[in-house]
Amino acid sequence: TVKKPRDLSRVAFFLSAGILVFGYGVAVGALKVFPYPYLDYGARAVKLVWENPSLLRFGRPTQHLRPARHEGDGVTRNRPGEVQPGLTLISGLFTDTNGLRLLREDGTVVRSWPVSFNQTFPAQSHIEPPVQIPDTDWNIDIHGAHAFPDGSVVMNFEYGGLVKLDRCGDVVWTVPRMTHHSIDVSEQGTLWVPGRRWVEAESRHPPLATPYYEDTLLEISGNGEVLREISVVGLFFENDLQSLLLANGLFDVSSVFGWNREIVHLNDIEVLTSEMAPRFPQFAAGDLLISLRNHNLIMIVDPDTETIKWHQTGPWIRQHDPDFTDSGRIVVFNNNNDAAEGTLFGGSDILAVDPATREVTVEYEAAPGRLWFTHVRGKQQILANGNALVTENEAGRVFEVTTAGDVVWEFVNRYDEDEVARISDAVRYPRDYFTVSWECPG
Repeated sequence: TVKKPRDLSRVAFFLSAGILVFGYGVAVGALKVFPYPYLDYGARAVKLVWENPSLLRFGRPTQHLRPARHEGDGVTRNRPGEVQPGLTLISGLFTDTNGLRLLREDGTVVRSWPVSFNQTFPAQSHIEPPVQIPDTDWNIDIHGAHAFPDGSVVMNFEYGGLVKLDRCGDVVWTVPRMTHHSIDVSEQGTLWVPGRRWVEAESRHPPLATPYYEDTLLEISGNGEVLREISVVGLFFENDLQSLLLANGLFDVSSVFGWNREIVHLNDIEVLTSEMAPRFPQFAAGDLLISLRNHNLIMIVDPDTETIKWHQTGPWIRQHDPDFTDSGRIVVFNNNNDAAEGTLFGGSDILAVDPATREVTVEYEAAPGRLWFTHVRGKQQILANGNALVTENEAGRVFEVTTAGDVVWEFVNRYDEDEVARISDAVRYPRDYFTVSWECPG
């Protein structure tokens, strides 16, 4: 018998398909096209769990915890007569639950607002890409909060949405947008909040290569309605500052700014008030002070014309929370990140810059031998008595410090014997700020 020739068509088909799949896989890795972002996030998630096996046990809020640097629990220092009187609103994880607490100087709790992200935002399609949706309430935290005289509060779930709660903790409204970092209230009663949106297909701003997160300035009404949204990256292009945005010469966001594909990392917006405006004659009431961490950059922006009126890079490093002050200067929380826990550059401090002369001075720093440092986050508030209230995020600590570097008030958010829970925000309100009884039904 004569054997028939072997049909190689099926072999050729599978061989060709294999070559195509392999080739596309190479292209995905080299060009970072679909589905690279999802594979990238997945790989990093596996790495996170591998390095933090406690996440699998769902027994510890690992994302929120850091090694303790300071002794004690709660208010550990309180010097009457040296402390600015008032009530302090603190955002963090308390007894395994995200929330806000309003504290007296002695640490007693006036009101607490425990919150659940998954209960507040049961539908989470506004978070993009979907792999970024937090699996549990422990995979997200609060960053940015503001209290009103009637006892209600607004707060951000970091990159998860804005929510307003009444004084008893009931939800008044939500804004399902990827809000983050800070909240500032204008004289008109609107809220300025950082937002971001996921750009995956065509770049809004060539030559930046997608996918990436685009930070935006959100103005939100007192009723939770988004009134306008301004692209921060767009501001650079509209003001012919592409050279500043692209100073490193690279256009692939992921290769420069890390896993989360962000470009500028907007971390604060503050409105210049009509009362403060005379101290800054080069600006106008309603102008916005914004902080862009990845570029060590702060800016003044007219939101109506989208004009950048002023900007300065450094000497702050990875800064947060710039504020206008009565002195006509802008104070900045200088993380002073040196990738060595502050040991190279002397820790974090608070700087002040005169926007007219660009002169920079150190306003608050640690006393010798008392270094304080947080490489991420961090907030400052200049108080009426001249002290500064400082949020040292990675230390789970809030403290009030004098210009001489002496700590006169301190709160440590102890979790257990060895760890603290991080604190994102702390704001001191005058004792007579609130005009409400704190009693709630039930």
